[in-house]
Amino acid sequence: DPGSRVMALREHFFALFAVGAALGVFSALRFYAVTWLGDRVTADLRNAVYAHVVRQSPEFFETTATGEVLSRLTTDTTLVQTVVGSSLSMGLLNAVMGLVRLHTASDAALAQLPDSAFAWHARLVAARAVRPPGG
Repeated sequence: DPGSRVMALREHFFALFAVGAALGVFSALRFYAVTWLGDRVTADLRNAVYAHVVRQSPEFFETTATGEVLSRLTTDTTLVQTVVGSSLSMGLLNAVMGLVRLHTASDAALAQLPDSAFAWHARLVAARAVRPPGG
């Protein structure tokens, strides 16, 4: 019966839509959690370094320019925030996706997908990692 096949197809599309919506919600939650974690790590790191710099002897400040110390502090903590906030998140996501894929896919299915979206995404992330800043 064509009507029952259409209804079955409709149910599959609704299920697929629900999976896509759930993926979107969980991706947003992951992004929020990792961004929050990156901000917390950066704030704790800045507080610890500022406290350490303030405890330095006067000789330290005679030989080291204060602007240089603050500039390096800002640059380094921003780099840490980037690594913790996005790179770590993408790495963990790709590792989990890879494990799930290896678990669910057969060897024959993997052989048929040499240029999969996962491999394409991994190459894109690697290209971004080696691209010079501002390049």
